[in-house]
Amino acid sequence: MRLTITARVFAGFFILVILEVGLAGFAAWQFLALGDTIANATRLSSNSARALKAVSEIETVRHRYLSYSISADQKSLQELRQSERKLASLIEDGISNARLDVNQTAYRGLASEANKLTAGTTALEAAVVSMAEVRGQIVKDGLAAAAALMTLREAIEEGASLELGPIGAKLETEISAARISNWHFQATGSPAGPENFNAGINRARSTLEVISRSTHPRIIATNAALATIITSYQKDFGLYAPARLEADALRDTALPAIAIKMQTIMAAIAERITTLQADSAAQSSSWVTTITEIQLGLAVVALVLGTLLAVIIGRGISRPLAVLTAVLRRMSDGDKTQDVPLLTRRDELGEIAKAVEVLKQQAITADRLAAEKAIADAAEAARLARMNGLFATFQVSAGELVQALGASAIELEATARSMTEAAGDTQARTTTVASAADEAS
Repeated sequence: MRLTITARVFAGFFILVILEVGLAGFAAWQFLALGDTIANATRLSSNSARALKAVSEIETVRHRYLSYSISADQKSLQELRQSERKLASLIEDGISNARLDVNQTAYRGLASEANKLTAGTTALEAAVVSMAEVRGQIVKDGLAAAAALMTLREAIEEGASLELGPIGAKLETEISAARISNWHFQATGSPAGPENFNAGINRARSTLEVISRSTHPRIIATNAALATIITSYQKDFGLYAPARLEADALRDTALPAIAIKMQTIMAAIAERITTLQADSAAQSSSWVTTITEIQLGLAVVALVLGTLLAVIIGRGISRPLAVLTAVLRRMSDGDKTQDVPLLTRRDELGEIAKAVEVLKQQAITADRLAAEKAIADAAEAARLARMNGLFATFQVSAGELVQALGASAIELEATARSMTEAAGDTQARTTTVASAADEAS
């Protein structure tokens, strides 16, 4: 069944619309895929930025626990805890957004190390607090020992004990050496500091025992007071030294090892993210190139198909119309012998052909009627000529008849006039007779 022209035109437009919708849908799908690639690149960029922030935050934590171990103030501690929380948040975000299982595993390992780092800084805090609690007392003990030592020397001089003079000087040297060991240990944290301090204190204790054998009351009293101070000094140092050694070990060994391990993990994560970014960039570039080529190819295909449909539909309409136009032109020139084509088509062109056939038949009928009319007109003209001849003959005969009738009329008029006169005379006589009859009556 042949489609109508309207159906073919609409079908052509429908095919083009379907083609355009298909192209648009395919392009949308490609751009969605490209959008996913770009989104992936964005996530990778975010992950890379997060990794850099995490590395920076690890360094910040290191700086702040070092600062706190030196200053031991609450502000440094609060800044340290804030950095630890920020680092933990970055690690949690990394676990949630990591695309690679190996990176998720690495971030979980990093979270474990971060917990160790926080535990280490908590231990550092406890050690620093312990150090701060006794550091001031150690200073007081050292000053008290120096004052008590001076008092002891005065007592020895007062007792004029010649044998105790050198011993007192020796005690002063030993206590000074212990104090120097304390200062050196507080300044450097040398592991040998506690041993040197205790050795100096123990030597001073031995010297104090020698001085305690004196019989001078003031020497005995001041010696006992100095021994008590030395005992407190050694006890307070014994509280400070382990906390200091622990704080130094945490600050200089344990915590840096954890931080370095975390940085190593972050470096591996950042390297993998960098690799993924390079792959994603290459994939995005490839996608853009592929999409551009495909879209250009599809545009060419759409142009060819559209042109082909236009040619097919246009020729399917223009060629039959040209044939019908030629038939109409020949008809207008008077040639009605040409058969009208396309009469069997079931579309608008078939209807036009049928209309042309009707016009042709009407023209043929009009020609036939015109010929018949010409014959009729000729017959009518002949009849009129005959009638005109008869009318002329009639006119001549009628003229003659009129003339004869005129003459007869004159005669008749004279006769009528005579009869009128006779009638008048008769009427007069009748009147006379009537009058006589009336008289007679």
